Amino acid sequence: MIFRRLFFLIAGLHLTSHSWAQTSAGGDMIVLRSESSQCLKADKAVAGAKTFVAACDLDQALQRWLIQNSQIQLENTQLCLSVNEISEGQPAVLSKCQKSPKQRWIYRNHSFIVGELALDFTDFPDPIAVFEYHGRANQRWEQLSQLKKLVTAEADTVVEYPIPLSQKKKLHLEFARDIVNRLTPLDLPLPVKRDLRRFPGLMPADVPVTHQTFKMDRRIGPLKSPGWAPPWHQKIFTGLWARAGEIITIDVKASQSSDLQDVYLQISEQDEALDTVTDKINDEPELQRFASISVRMPLKLGTQRVRSPYGGFIMIGSKKYADARIEIEIRDAVKGPYFNTTTHSLSEWNSIKNRPGPWVTIEGRRSVISVPKEQVAQLTDPAMLMGYYDSHIEDIEWLAGFDGNGALHPKQSLKHHLIWSPQISSGYAHADFPIRTTSDWRLADLNEARTSWGNVHELGHLYQQDTWCQTFGGESSVNLFSLYALERFGIPHQTVEEDMYFRVVNKLKSGAIKDFVKDADEQDKLIFLMQIVDALPEQGWKIYRELFRRYRELSDQQMKHLIDQGESAQINKHYELISEITGYDFKEHYQRWGMKLSEASLDKVRKLKLKKLDKETWYIVRRNQRG
Repeated sequence: MIFRRLFFLIAGLHLTSHSWAQTSAGGDMIVLRSESSQCLKADKAVAGAKTFVAACDLDQALQRWLIQNSQIQLENTQLCLSVNEISEGQPAVLSKCQKSPKQRWIYRNHSFIVGELALDFTDFPDPIAVFEYHGRANQRWEQLSQLKKLVTAEADTVVEYPIPLSQKKKLHLEFARDIVNRLTPLDLPLPVKRDLRRFPGLMPADVPVTHQTFKMDRRIGPLKSPGWAPPWHQKIFTGLWARAGEIITIDVKASQSSDLQDVYLQISEQDEALDTVTDKINDEPELQRFASISVRMPLKLGTQRVRSPYGGFIMIGSKKYADARIEIEIRDAVKGPYFNTTTHSLSEWNSIKNRPGPWVTIEGRRSVISVPKEQVAQLTDPAMLMGYYDSHIEDIEWLAGFDGNGALHPKQSLKHHLIWSPQISSGYAHADFPIRTTSDWRLADLNEARTSWGNVHELGHLYQQDTWCQTFGGESSVNLFSLYALERFGIPHQTVEEDMYFRVVNKLKSGAIKDFVKDADEQDKLIFLMQIVDALPEQGWKIYRELFRRYRELSDQQMKHLIDQGESAQINKHYELISEITGYDFKEHYQRWGMKLSEASLDKVRKLKLKKLDKETWYIVRRNQRG
């Protein structure tokens, strides 16, 4: 998936400024507001080095800054944060400290401003750059020493949840308490006691600790290209639980330190940091839970320790493929309610789900779910539940053309993780790694797992290709996966059950769709795509299976060209490929749907001398059979 930067322009916002004083004996840490415990870090201590955000590390010299006289200086160096030019998109780099407007950073409303541009985090792994000021969380930076002062001054202030998003002082205090707890040295007690009973819940203190060793073979990773870069990666679900406020110890063995690049340990699957700078979270005017509770620590060779203020299940992740095998021993954790359908038997289910702990994780062959314990109270067969998810994933991957036939179409083995949360950033659910759900979404319900449109819809999002899927409707093309996966379970098409064809074709006949991109809505675009399947039932779903494969077989340069050129180029390529795959010239189908095809594409297909369609495909209607 391609992540596009959002610009938030707030008209008439009054900017107030002040300077930061250095309050610690050494350098200070600069913490980003929009992500969970991420700090400003120089790539290297050399002139020209770019800056990034990375997991806050008290022992990392490249995260220590001296902030004074409107300069941000890397500790123990003569290098200051700078831009080569004061213009949008310029990266923030290190350069020799000097009196220069390019190194003069004014701190306004928690943002660093150089000229009129703000220090801005866009996305991982992009470097930090400057962009037009908008004041959102990805442009807000906090000094650790100032957060400590705030926590000390407000030690007696009680903050109760939910918190109205209009109460910015309380939200800022809660952010400060979270960061100060996270960045308190392990030899000191946590300075802020948190009430975890409501969320995420508590692991009883009398559960005995244990230790367990895990082996990770990193020679597993998703195929990535300019047209498809899924966020998921290998993750080991240990089934161990880190108790809130208690230290766990990790011993890591590997052949060399480089074997551990992009390997991390994570505590709690609830890894979405909610934006509390905004006025609404997912259309809700209040923060209902702690904004951020997950802890993620990069792993290194040898022994290391970590503590979570909130606790949770422990996972080990590998963000990319590497020719390496590693061994990780975890000590001082406890066993949580974790069931693995490949290693546990059904007879063990009741005892496992009743283990102490507020959350349950169930792992299948290709899928994992994590839900509050009360949501599995009525679940009697976790293997059947996960079998439904596993089958949906494998059916979706069949349609996406991953069958192991060729290096570009490898059979997939990574697992999808679906979680429930009391509050998420957007939607009823949204696709990511993990897929996040909320409200009354029932991940542990057998019937819902088998028949729910929502589950397969969110899974399908992770297989969309940037070379065409957005142009033909991001919320339309994804439902090719939804329809196919549910069809495999004998569930009628929603497009038919809701008489979607009839409404859409009438709209097309009325002349309301003159321009496909501008005039067609999500349902219209889905019907356009489905009519291609309906026109040639003997080929059916194999058409789209082959289409996904053809796009993957394009060169990186071709993919980038389609993405950069946008809608017109993508429509023409889609027409060419569909015609080639089916053996029929679909020219009139595209044109009747308000798409302008280039002479080059028309000529290319014309030269193939394909068969002509003998039906008005754009008027195909599939009706439901009720009454």
